[in-house]
Amino acid sequence: MAIRHVGVDRITALLRRGHVKDAVHVAEAMVAAARQQTVNLPGQRAAAVVVGQMATEILALEHRIAAVDDLIAEQLDQHPLAPIIERLHRQDQPESYGDS
Repeated sequence: MAIRHVGVDRITALLRRGHVKDAVHVAEAMVAAARQQTVNLPGQRAAAVVVGQMATEILALEHRIAAVDDLIAEQLDQHPLAPIIERLHRQDQPESYGDS
């Protein structure tokens, strides 16, 4: 599907499903850039398909990683030394680690 034909709303919905930050702004930028494109290159359509497939695979991998993280946390919570392990883990993290 061509970005310029899909439109901002559908792209925004897709990006939100992938938990992309500022999905509306990203979608608007994508559509604006696509509308300015005047040259079609050989292989462009095939490259777009591959990039789309890779993006889908990356999002699926991120979901799998999150599921494994949840499983590890669940197992850790059941371990008798969990408080000590968590305290050591927190001490080992750099200052800039985590969401800020």
